[in-house]
Amino acid sequence: MTQIDYEKVRNAFLAELKKASLGKPSSISFIRNILPHKPAIFDKTHAQALVIGGTYFETACAEVSPDGTIQNLTKRTTGTVPNFADAATFLSFVANHLDPSAKALAINLAYGIEPIGVFDGKVTHGAKEHAFQGLFNKPLVTTIQQYLGKEIPIKVANDTTCLTLAGTGDGLVVGSGFNIGIKVVEEGKPIVVNLEAGSFNKFEATEELEIIDNNSVHPGKSRFEKMLSGVYLPHQYNLIAQAQGLAVPHVDNGEILTTLAERNTDDSGQLARDLLERSAFLIAASLAAVYDFKERIPLNFTTEGSLFGKGWRYEQNVQKQLTALGVPEGKITFKEEPDSAIKGAFSLLTRIT
Repeated sequence: MTQIDYEKVRNAFLAELKKASLGKPSSISFIRNILPHKPAIFDKTHAQALVIGGTYFETACAEVSPDGTIQNLTKRTTGTVPNFADAATFLSFVANHLDPSAKALAINLAYGIEPIGVFDGKVTHGAKEHAFQGLFNKPLVTTIQQYLGKEIPIKVANDTTCLTLAGTGDGLVVGSGFNIGIKVVEEGKPIVVNLEAGSFNKFEATEELEIIDNNSVHPGKSRFEKMLSGVYLPHQYNLIAQAQGLAVPHVDNGEILTTLAERNTDDSGQLARDLLERSAFLIAASLAAVYDFKERIPLNFTTEGSLFGKGWRYEQNVQKQLTALGVPEGKITFKEEPDSAIKGAFSLLTRIT
């Protein structure tokens, strides 16, 4: 496999992050989310959270109070999302999964969103092979309300923003996709910044990445995500195995990749381990850059995503590479927050600065 200079990746990521924070052209975004001064609900409300990820969705209802208290979490369902090829597919999906008893709706959306006002936004681009044709540059809250024919309070934010709000520190998504959310203070006001870190592109590409990128729905977009996320690692595995003439099984998903890494001592297991390790090392390089950007204060990331949580020795390898990059032990830590996706969505209705 292609050898990578992780120190070089860290330095390039930091340079892009600094440029983005200053409003200069960068492959990383610095999307500021304003926190509201008052909640979207004024009394205890039967609300629904709809979490729409790159592969799966989750929904739940609860009694939500303006102070952020969540009680009686019920009606939980999960499933796979369709391909959101266009606005009609997306809007019908929301409508079909809206609970008739919900008096408010909070949507946690795992796609690029440009904030409009407080916890509203517009889809800026497709991702994870979802095209969203006809939905770009339209305020999501108004568009959804008009489609539903209801004027119930609706709030929407990117999944990384919701994850960051669900915890006490910053947010890290490593699953079907990759992203980082950070909390910063600007002009005395706290904000949550969605970095859209998967779009970082100042690194040396591999032959496999170029093939995957050229054959994707959005060539040239989300190249770092295509390099390391759970959706694309199996594609890299199959391409490398074919190029090297390895007699290994075809891999369709990240779970199989981890199973091979854990159980197999042959070429299939070694290739799986190499890919999962490289992915973790690339994550570490980006986090080391965030550590430098935030002036080396201790960082506690609330994590989400099956690759980080279940991938072969994933967190262990992230920490290993952080040490190799000179980050002192204990300065970057990780924690899972139970029901973080749901709690983060509900916080859009209640969050007060």
